[in-house]
Amino acid sequence: MKNKTMTIVLIVSVMAVWGIVFYRIFQASGEESSFITAAGAKKSTYESLDEYRMKDTLVLALNYRNPFSGRQMQVAIPPAVPEATDQPVTSMSNYATPEPEVNWSVIKYTGYIVNPEFKRIVALMTIQGKEFMLTEGQQAGGVKILKNNRDSVKVSYLGKTKFLKVQ
Repeated sequence: MKNKTMTIVLIVSVMAVWGIVFYRIFQASGEESSFITAAGAKKSTYESLDEYRMKDTLVLALNYRNPFSGRQMQVAIPPAVPEATDQPVTSMSNYATPEPEVNWSVIKYTGYIVNPEFKRIVALMTIQGKEFMLTEGQQAGGVKILKNNRDSVKVSYLGKTKFLKVQ
Protein backbone atom coordinates (compact mmCIF):
# COMPACT_ATOMS: atom_id res chain seq x y z
CA MET A 1 0.00 0.00 0.00
CA LYS A 2 2.82 2.31 0.87
CA ASN A 3 4.63 1.70 -2.44
CA LYS A 4 1.44 2.24 -4.47
CA THR A 5 0.77 5.68 -2.99
CA MET A 6 4.40 6.71 -3.44
CA THR A 7 4.25 5.65 -7.10
CA ILE A 8 1.09 7.68 -7.68
CA VAL A 9 2.65 10.75 -6.03
CA LEU A 10 5.80 10.44 -8.18
CA ILE A 11 3.78 10.02 -11.41
CA VAL A 12 1.69 13.11 -10.61
CA SER A 13 4.80 15.19 -9.82
CA VAL A 14 6.55 14.10 -13.04
CA MET A 15 3.44 14.99 -15.05
CA ALA A 16 3.31 18.40 -13.34
CA VAL A 17 6.97 19.14 -14.16
CA TRP A 18 6.57 18.14 -17.82
CA GLY A 19 3.33 20.11 -18.00
CA ILE A 20 5.13 23.25 -16.81
CA VAL A 21 7.93 22.68 -19.34
CA PHE A 22 5.53 22.28 -22.27
CA TYR A 23 3.42 25.23 -21.11
CA ARG A 24 6.46 27.53 -21.09
CA ILE A 25 7.60 26.32 -24.54
CA PHE A 26 4.17 26.89 -26.12
CA GLN A 27 3.72 30.20 -24.31
CA ALA A 28 7.08 31.50 -25.58
CA SER A 29 6.52 30.35 -29.16
CA GLY A 30 2.98 31.69 -29.38
CA GLU A 31 3.67 35.31 -28.47
CA GLU A 32 5.59 37.81 -30.50
CA SER A 33 8.27 39.25 -28.31
CA SER A 34 8.23 42.98 -27.94
CA PHE A 35 11.29 44.54 -26.42
CA ILE A 36 11.16 47.94 -24.85
CA THR A 37 14.09 50.12 -25.89
CA ALA A 38 15.55 52.57 -23.45
CA ALA A 39 14.74 56.24 -23.95
CA GLY A 40 17.37 57.92 -26.05
CA ALA A 41 18.79 54.64 -27.29
CA LYS A 42 19.88 54.92 -30.89
CA LYS A 43 19.18 52.08 -33.27
CA SER A 44 22.45 51.02 -34.81
CA THR A 45 22.73 50.90 -38.56
CA TYR A 46 25.00 48.54 -40.36
CA GLU A 47 26.50 49.44 -43.69
CA SER A 48 26.81 46.79 -46.31
CA LEU A 49 30.34 45.88 -47.31
CA ASP A 50 29.25 44.74 -50.76
CA GLU A 51 30.14 48.10 -52.31
CA TYR A 52 33.57 48.25 -50.66
CA ARG A 53 36.49 47.99 -53.06
CA MET A 54 40.17 48.25 -52.26
CA LYS A 55 42.36 50.32 -54.55
CA ASP A 56 44.46 48.18 -56.83
CA THR A 57 48.05 49.26 -56.29
CA LEU A 58 49.67 46.19 -57.80
CA VAL A 59 51.45 46.56 -61.13
CA LEU A 60 52.23 43.35 -62.98
CA ALA A 61 55.63 42.94 -64.63
CA LEU A 62 54.64 41.42 -67.98
CA ASN A 63 58.01 41.72 -69.68
CA TYR A 64 58.73 38.02 -69.80
CA ARG A 65 59.36 35.84 -72.84
CA ASN A 66 56.43 34.11 -74.52
CA PRO A 67 57.02 30.40 -73.84
CA PHE A 68 55.40 29.29 -77.16
CA SER A 69 56.86 31.67 -79.72
CA GLY A 70 60.09 32.63 -77.95
CA ARG A 71 59.54 36.35 -78.59
CA GLN A 72 59.60 39.08 -75.97
CA MET A 73 56.14 40.33 -75.00
CA GLN A 74 55.23 43.90 -75.94
CA VAL A 75 53.63 45.51 -72.93
CA ALA A 76 52.00 48.88 -72.72
CA ILE A 77 53.25 50.84 -69.73
CA PRO A 78 50.38 51.35 -67.28
CA PRO A 79 49.78 54.84 -65.99
CA ALA A 80 51.44 55.68 -62.71
CA VAL A 81 49.27 55.19 -59.67
CA PRO A 82 48.76 58.52 -57.93
CA GLU A 83 49.61 58.51 -54.26
CA ALA A 84 46.89 59.25 -51.79
CA THR A 85 47.33 62.74 -50.41
CA ASP A 86 45.04 62.35 -47.43
CA GLN A 87 47.30 59.83 -45.68
CA PRO A 88 50.70 60.84 -44.33
CA VAL A 89 53.69 58.94 -45.63
CA THR A 90 55.58 57.17 -42.88
CA SER A 91 59.00 55.73 -43.23
CA MET A 92 60.30 52.62 -41.55
CA SER A 93 62.92 54.68 -39.71
CA ASN A 94 60.17 55.99 -37.40
CA TYR A 95 59.52 52.53 -36.02
CA ALA A 96 61.67 51.05 -33.30
CA THR A 97 63.27 47.73 -34.06
CA PRO A 98 61.89 44.98 -31.83
CA GLU A 99 64.20 43.83 -29.10
CA PRO A 100 65.26 40.19 -29.30
CA GLU A 101 63.43 37.79 -27.02
CA VAL A 102 65.33 36.52 -23.98
CA ASN A 103 65.51 32.73 -23.77
CA TRP A 104 64.79 32.09 -20.10
CA SER A 105 64.72 28.32 -20.55
CA VAL A 106 68.52 28.12 -20.34
CA ILE A 107 68.43 29.38 -16.74
CA LYS A 108 67.04 27.14 -13.99
CA TYR A 109 66.89 27.65 -10.24
CA THR A 110 67.39 24.17 -8.83
CA GLY A 111 67.46 24.95 -5.12
CA TYR A 112 69.37 26.60 -2.29
CA ILE A 113 71.64 25.83 0.63
CA VAL A 114 72.38 27.92 3.69
CA ASN A 115 76.01 28.73 4.38
CA PRO A 116 76.37 27.99 8.15
CA GLU A 117 79.43 30.18 8.54
CA PHE A 118 77.97 33.42 7.15
CA LYS A 119 74.24 32.56 7.45
CA ARG A 120 73.67 33.44 3.78
CA ILE A 121 71.46 31.68 1.26
CA VAL A 122 73.43 30.24 -1.67
CA ALA A 123 71.38 29.60 -4.82
CA LEU A 124 72.05 26.52 -6.93
CA MET A 125 71.65 27.64 -10.56
CA THR A 126 71.90 25.72 -13.81
CA ILE A 127 72.89 28.08 -16.61
CA GLN A 128 73.21 26.63 -20.10
CA GLY A 129 73.77 23.15 -18.68
CA LYS A 130 76.46 24.21 -16.17
CA GLU A 131 75.83 24.34 -12.42
CA PHE A 132 76.78 27.36 -10.33
CA MET A 133 76.51 28.30 -6.64
CA LEU A 134 75.71 32.01 -6.37
CA THR A 135 74.79 34.46 -3.62
CA GLU A 136 73.11 37.85 -4.03
CA GLY A 137 75.15 40.16 -6.24
CA GLN A 138 77.25 37.40 -7.82
CA GLN A 139 77.26 36.80 -11.56
CA ALA A 140 77.94 33.76 -13.73
CA GLY A 141 77.28 33.12 -17.41
CA GLY A 142 75.76 36.57 -17.88
CA VAL A 143 73.21 35.93 -15.11
CA LYS A 144 73.30 38.12 -12.00
CA ILE A 145 71.33 37.27 -8.86
CA LEU A 146 69.55 40.39 -7.61
CA LYS A 147 67.36 38.95 -4.83
CA ASN A 148 67.50 35.49 -3.29
CA ASN A 149 64.37 34.18 -1.61
CA ARG A 150 64.09 30.57 -0.55
CA ASP A 151 61.40 29.67 -3.08
CA SER A 152 62.54 31.95 -5.93
CA VAL A 153 65.34 34.20 -7.13
CA LYS A 154 65.25 37.48 -9.00
CA VAL A 155 67.81 37.36 -11.79
CA SER A 156 69.06 39.81 -14.41
CA TYR A 157 69.95 38.42 -17.83
CA LEU A 158 70.65 40.42 -21.00
CA GLY A 159 69.22 43.58 -19.41
CA LYS A 160 65.92 41.91 -18.40
CA THR A 161 64.86 40.83 -14.92
CA LYS A 162 62.67 37.93 -13.93
CA PHE A 163 61.75 35.83 -10.90
CA LEU A 164 62.56 32.13 -11.27
CA LYS A 165 60.95 29.51 -9.05
CA VAL A 166 62.54 26.30 -7.80
CA GLN A 167 62.34 23.52 -10.38
